[in-house]
Amino acid sequence: MTTDADAELALWAIAQKITTIRSVRDSRNEHRDVLAAIAEACWWIAALDERLELERGSEYSDARDDDPGGNLIPGIRWARNRHTHDLIATSDGHVRPFFVQPPDRGVIYISRSYRWQPVESMDLTGESARRGATERERYRAALQGQPVLRTLESAHSWLGAATA
Repeated sequence: MTTDADAELALWAIAQKITTIRSVRDSRNEHRDVLAAIAEACWWIAALDERLELERGSEYSDARDDDPGGNLIPGIRWARNRHTHDLIATSDGHVRPFFVQPPDRGVIYISRSYRWQPVESMDLTGESARRGATERERYRAALQGQPVLRTLESAHSWLGAATA
């Protein structure tokens, strides 16, 4: 059974990874830090979600799936599985200082946030291409193309409420 301490640790770890992502000023230097933080946040979200689903059953999963923040979690679980089994990044993007003058791009550059990649752009082969079809479709519907930070924050908020 999930103890308050278990849930608190998971929620704290998710918050730490969100802070890491939010704190990046220039991902040209910190790109790997961001990708690692995304993968770790996905792992903690999926671990806590799986534990709550195991303990509470359909009452929990039905409530999760009916909530805009909770509904993101099955897709995040699929992303976590891709990080774990395929060693791929499920997001892409860059963060740079807001008003910089890049030498090759004109007067100013407005950075694009990290976003969840389209499923089709991921190199899925063998079992990974076949496994998790339901979660893959949930990823495609709820996460694909969306800002990573906003969706992780929403999932974190849902889990915080679910464990309160």
